[in-house]
Amino acid sequence: MNKRTPSFVILTVLISILGLAAGIQKALAPSETIHIWADGSITPTGVPITSADNITYLFSEDIDYWFSSMEDPGLVIHKNNIILDGQGHTFAHTGGATYVTGIALKGVDNVEIRNLTIRDFATAIGLGSSASNASIHGNDIIGSAHQGIALWESSRCNTIFDNDIFGGDGIYIESFDNKIFENRIFGCNHAIYLAWSNNNSVYRNNLGNSHYPNTYAVSMWDSEENEVFENNVTDNIHGICLAYCHWNSIRDNNITSCKYGVYLWGEHTNLGAGNNTITGNFISLNNYGFYLDGTANSNNTIHHNIIADNNYSAYVDKWLGAGENVWDNGYPSGGNYWSDYTNRYPNATEIDSSGIGNTPYVVDSSNVDHYPLMNSIPEFPSFLFLPLLMGATLLAIVVCRKKARAR
Repeated sequence: MNKRTPSFVILTVLISILGLAAGIQKALAPSETIHIWADGSITPTGVPITSADNITYLFSEDIDYWFSSMEDPGLVIHKNNIILDGQGHTFAHTGGATYVTGIALKGVDNVEIRNLTIRDFATAIGLGSSASNASIHGNDIIGSAHQGIALWESSRCNTIFDNDIFGGDGIYIESFDNKIFENRIFGCNHAIYLAWSNNNSVYRNNLGNSHYPNTYAVSMWDSEENEVFENNVTDNIHGICLAYCHWNSIRDNNITSCKYGVYLWGEHTNLGAGNNTITGNFISLNNYGFYLDGTANSNNTIHHNIIADNNYSAYVDKWLGAGENVWDNGYPSGGNYWSDYTNRYPNATEIDSSGIGNTPYVVDSSNVDHYPLMNSIPEFPSFLFLPLLMGATLLAIVVCRKKARAR
């Protein structure tokens, strides 16, 4: 017996399929830049970005763009004091011109960009023309040909945090007074690259998995007075590289499984890496813990680092050499912990229970740790114990007396 499917069932299925297709359809606007103008208006009309108050602008759908000109960014923000919230949607470059910026901020102040996936642009987000005080966070940036986020042209005082970036140069900074923290950046040529940049703070980022022939987790070129601290740098070619840089602080970073852990480069007189402070870092399981490449690398202060289980703890380039650097903080503070110290100097002994070896650790004739630490975690100086105990006791007595009087 033949049974026919009722026509109303077929109609219901077709309506459901069409509804599903409408639900996943992406807005397409070929060759046309979106503008959020200074008066709050949006052009062209019909794009799935809306605002009820001219302050918070919301994506309501994914947007795929095809551009015919590399001069035209995907979206340009001209208005100060706004929030662009992707609400989990995607803004993607699907073809056309190659060198296209996704979102451009030009000369604006206090713009927040959040919760957006940005794919396959040359530069995903670019700040220029003195755009400042931006907050860029909670975004996924994938497949950028050049930079994920770029700060150009005196853009300053920006905060970039909690972004996931994969591909290209992760964050490129040619700027001042920015904070870059708690980002996860993997598979990039340069995870974070500072060039001609001063007074930036780069901290608590996870940077890794870059195996291109000449890649860097943190690379600094001709930059001064920056802080790089508490970053997790692993599985790169270069961990942290300073070239022609001065008066920067590199501290408390975890640098592991790289070809070069810390790389100091500068082959021209007075143009190397100099007067930088490199302290408190854990540098382990690299091919080279430190690599010094050029006689202009001098007057750097390097101490209280744990340099453990590298193939070469510290290496001076045999062709370009290295300048003279300071590898300890004097006695009794000490220098660095070298895991190969006792193998290189089997007759070394500890000086008066200080945790410091009596034999200097020699990198070369210009680079000597005179007070190498024999323990990876320096012991608490015993001469400070009694004064601190007395101070704590006195403080407790004062607090107790104040509480008694209050009653």
